Amino acid sequence: MKHAACLLLTCGLAMAQTNNPVTNGGFETLDAKGFPVDWEPVGLEVKLTPEAHSGKNAILLHRPANADERRHETGLNRVWKMDSGERGKMLTVAKGGLRFWYKVKQADPDVVMKMNVIAMDKRPFEGCGVPRPFYQVPRKHFGDGQWHEGVLAFDFSENTRFEWLQVSPRITGPGDTEWLIDDLRWVESVGPLPHTISLKSYKRLDGSLQLRCLMTNSGDVPLTAGSVTLSLPEPLRLDGTPAKQDVRKLAPDMFEVASWNIKGQPQPGAVAVAQFTASGKTVEVTCSFEAALDWVQFQTQRNVLWPGQEMDVDLVAYNRGDAIFPRIDLNISLPPELELVGALPKTLGNVPPWSKGKVQFRVRAKLQTSAALLRCQWQIPGGRGDEFLSEVAVGANPDLQNEDQPGVECKSFAIRFPRSSFGHSIGWVYAKGDPERLVGVIPNLGRLVTTSTPKDGIPLVASKAEMLDSGEAIGATRGDGIRFTIDPKILARAGFPGPMYVDCLSADVERAKANQLITCRITAPAPKEGTLLALDGPQLTTLVGGKDEALAPGMEWLVGGEDSSNDNVIKYDHPHRLRWRPHPHLVTVPMLSVRRKDVLAAVFWHPRAKWN
Repeated sequence: MKHAACLLLTCGLAMAQTNNPVTNGGFETLDAKGFPVDWEPVGLEVKLTPEAHSGKNAILLHRPANADERRHETGLNRVWKMDSGERGKMLTVAKGGLRFWYKVKQADPDVVMKMNVIAMDKRPFEGCGVPRPFYQVPRKHFGDGQWHEGVLAFDFSENTRFEWLQVSPRITGPGDTEWLIDDLRWVESVGPLPHTISLKSYKRLDGSLQLRCLMTNSGDVPLTAGSVTLSLPEPLRLDGTPAKQDVRKLAPDMFEVASWNIKGQPQPGAVAVAQFTASGKTVEVTCSFEAALDWVQFQTQRNVLWPGQEMDVDLVAYNRGDAIFPRIDLNISLPPELELVGALPKTLGNVPPWSKGKVQFRVRAKLQTSAALLRCQWQIPGGRGDEFLSEVAVGANPDLQNEDQPGVECKSFAIRFPRSSFGHSIGWVYAKGDPERLVGVIPNLGRLVTTSTPKDGIPLVASKAEMLDSGEAIGATRGDGIRFTIDPKILARAGFPGPMYVDCLSADVERAKANQLITCRITAPAPKEGTLLALDGPQLTTLVGGKDEALAPGMEWLVGGEDSSNDNVIKYDHPHRLRWRPHPHLVTVPMLSVRRKDVLAAVFWHPRAKWN
C-alpha cells in the first residue's frame, strides 16, 4: 500500500509538470549553447547556476554596479519576437497565478527586483493598456541567503486585446546584485494573499508623527477579516490609537489603510514593524526612520550695523527626515570688522524631525565696511560637509549724522543715505509719523556680477552723491531726488565700463490715490558682450524682530518663523491666487510684503511700468 501511494504521487507530479504552461520552469532542459530552452536572457550577465532550489539548475541574474551608467537591462523573458505575429514560448493563459522560488545572494538597498507578468497583444507587443502585475522582493530578503517563495495573481480574461502572457523578471537600479530564480509554475488560483504595500511616516498638523500602513489582497480569493498590529521602537509611544486594529474583509485588489498617532521622536535607524494577519497568513512591513539634513544657514538679526552695535546670529539647520538629526560639527570664523561677544558654538545637535534646530552667538560691529563675510564650515561626522557665507555691511550711525545727509522722501516714508568711510551705499528707511520710526534699510545701491568678479559679485558703492532736479523717473514724467555716481574703482575691479549712475527719485503721478512714488533707475554704458552676468538694483530689508506675517509671490502666506508655507497657503480656488502682475481692473497684488506689528513694508510691480 505504501508503494502504491508513492507511485500515485509520482504520477501526479509528473502530470502537473507536463501540464504547466510555464515550460522548463526549473531550467533543467538546455539548448546547444547551454542556456535553458524556452527562455532568453535580457542583458549581459544572465546565466545558469548549480545553486538550485530543486534539480540541478537555477537562473542567476547578476546586475553589476555600473549597469545603470551603461543603461543595461538585467532580466529574463520567455522566447518571443516583437511584431512577428507569433507566440514564441509565451503563455496562452489569461488568468491564474505564478509561483516561483528565489534567493538574493547580495543586493544594493536601492535595487528593485520584480517578477512581472505582461499582457501582450497579437503583434506581439505590450499593447493591452493594463499595468503589469508583479511580485517585488522585500528588502528584508536582501542577502539573507535563504530561498523564499514568491506568489502573484493576474486576470486579463476580460481584456479584448490580450493574446499571450510574457513572464519577465527584472532588476533595476544601481548597485551590485545577484538574484537566483527557480521552479516557476502557473497555478489556477493563488488563493487569498494578504500583502503590506508600505508603512510610512507622516507629519501631522501639530508637528507630531503618524504612521500609516497600506494593505491589500493581492490574491484572487477574498481575504477574511483580519487585523494589523504595530510594534514601536523606544522611545516612541502610541498617542490615543490602539496598537492592534481590525481590518475588514478584502476582495482581490481591494485596499485598506491603518494609521497610528505617535508620541516621541525616533532615533536614526530605529525601525517600526506592522504585521497584517488575515486568512491564516501573516505578513509584515517595516518603516526605518532616517534623518536627512536639507540645509544649514546663517540667519542674522540684521544685515546692516554701525560700529558698537550688536546683533544675534542664528545658525539654523533643517532636518527633512523623520528621525532626530544627531550632530553637525561647526567651524565659524568672523571678519576683522566684527568681534565676538561671548563664545562661538562648536556643534549643532538633536535637530527634530521635519523641523529646524539652531544655535546662537552674538557679534559686535567694530569697523565700517561695505561687505563683511561671516563664514561657517560644517561637517556631518563621517558624512558630507560644506561652507557657506553671510554678508553684513557696517556703516555710519544715522543718528549721529547732520540734517544735510542726502535723502529722498515721499508722503509715507523717507530714505536717508549717510556717508560712511567707504562712501555712499547704505540707505536707512523711516516711516513718517510722530515720532518718525526706523523701519528698514537698503544695504547697498545694488550688486554687480561679471566674469571678473567673485561669483556672488560686489556691492555698488557711490563715491559721490548730488541732488538731481527733474530727473527721468520710472512710471512718471520727471522726479526730484539724488544721483549717486558709482565709485570708478569698483567698476574697474569688475571690468565694467563707466560711468554708472543710480538715481533715487521722488516722482508725482497724476490721477493716482498714492500719487507719490520713490523710484530707482540705474544707467551705464553697455559692457562687452558676455561679460555681464547680473546687475541687481537696491534691495529693501526690514529691521530687527523678524516678521509677524508675510505674503510672497503666488499668494503664499507665511506666519511667524516660516520660510515656506504648508498649511496657510491661500486656497486654490481663490480668484486672485495666480495674479503675479498688475490687472487693469483688480487691486495690485504685492510681489512681496512683510508685516511687523503695525508697520507694513511691500514691494509692488510698478502699475505704470512694463511688467516684463
